[in-house]
Amino acid sequence: MDEFIEENGRLSADNIRELAQSCSELGLLLDNGAISANGLANILNGMSASGMGILDINDGLIAAADSMNTLQNGVAETINAFNNFDPGINEDDLTSFISNAYDTISGLTEKGAYGNSQIRSYLGFLFGPEALSDLDLDTYGDYGTAYEAKVNELVGLLKNNKENMYSAWSDFVKSI
Repeated sequence: MDEFIEENGRLSADNIRELAQSCSELGLLLDNGAISANGLANILNGMSASGMGILDINDGLIAAADSMNTLQNGVAETINAFNNFDPGINEDDLTSFISNAYDTISGLTEKGAYGNSQIRSYLGFLFGPEALSDLDLDTYGDYGTAYEAKVNELVGLLKNNKENMYSAWSDFVKSI
């Protein structure tokens, strides 16, 4: 260790890993996760800077180092959890989307514009692409009464959800 410190001015995690190859006890400490190479390098650099030698290391110092490493890992895990937190969908955004979908589709159906692509897009997105898949244009290029009835049924579910999102949610999910 003294050679690494004299050569580089301090120990690095790579130096610790290199030393672990020739020292089985150190290798075991690193392999078992008792301490990280980086954590041990920091401790030993601190000891060197304060004038302590390798012979000054005792069980208390090793336990303190392990606690420090555990604390560092805990802080890192906490920060990672905060950074990766996903609160999920905002119910107000979902309610607004369903309300806008209902308003758009019902406005189109009131005009008799059942062929408008927005109807299929919204209903396909909300109820799955198969919701209208077996109800295509008839041979004359018109949407038949079965198609209109299915669209009106799904629009009714959207209206129900728009008016009372929370209690109607189960009906919405069951229809899928």
